[in-house]
Amino acid sequence: MHKCISDAANKCIGIDINEAGIDLLKEKYAYQNVYYNDLLNQNLLPEIISSSWDIIFLGEILEHVNNPVLFLQSIHQKYGPYIKSIVITVPNAFRSENFIGAIKNREVINSDHRYWFTPYTLSKILVLAGFKNPKLSLVSSMPITDRGPLHRFLLRKKPMFRDTLLVEACFFD
Repeated sequence: MHKCISDAANKCIGIDINEAGIDLLKEKYAYQNVYYNDLLNQNLLPEIISSSWDIIFLGEILEHVNNPVLFLQSIHQKYGPYIKSIVITVPNAFRSENFIGAIKNREVINSDHRYWFTPYTLSKILVLAGFKNPKLSLVSSMPITDRGPLHRFLLRKKPMFRDTLLVEACFFD
């Protein structure tokens, strides 16, 4: 994801709490625009303070956080002066695989996840955290064309069954 964004953006930095992962990206792939940092518990990077940014992207992070409202409130307060909007992706509670699992009396879950989100709950926590005008999309993590014919039909006709929620919201009006 970092490569895709870096290739498309005028400027981009990546921040992760996984120091070994950051070291790997720097050593193996020669990325220089990636940094080890805890978004909430460390000082802002000089690279953030020295510029204004269009977007902070939190991809597949929120479902791992113990208190998503408090986490997003902290992001809002700390990064608001420097960033215009936030884009978040999370697994969709209504994804088709969950319904198939329920029919089979199985819960399929990543044990590192604390939450599933629906369009309403994701939008609600963003608003509670102080973000404005959330705009939600239902997306698939893999092309719909890579699915079987029945699954393709279902995902085209009923997008609520797609596996990922993507929301963009503004820091301020």
